[in-house]
Amino acid sequence: MALVGAAAVFLAVLLVTPPGFAAIGEVLVGTSRGPNAEGAAYAVGAAATLALLALLGLAAVGLAIDVLRKMTTLPHAERSEGTPVDPSPERS
Repeated sequence: MALVGAAAVFLAVLLVTPPGFAAIGEVLVGTSRGPNAEGAAYAVGAAATLALLALLGLAAVGLAIDVLRKMTTLPHAERSEGTPVDPSPERS
């Protein structure tokens, strides 16, 4: 889920930052000088930076939800009623 969110942020930033999606091609195969190359590098860099921040933030939220879910799960809720549970480990 965090990866999907980071990809959405990357695409959203490229969508609103000139030169848009053409920046990817400009950075990969375009000229290495001039205002177009600088704009493309800026757009891809900004998109990648914000996507990384979104990835880290969403991963932290997911981890917090997982920890809270494990903390609130009661140990006796996993077994059925009336089944005796031996707390000692079985030895073979």
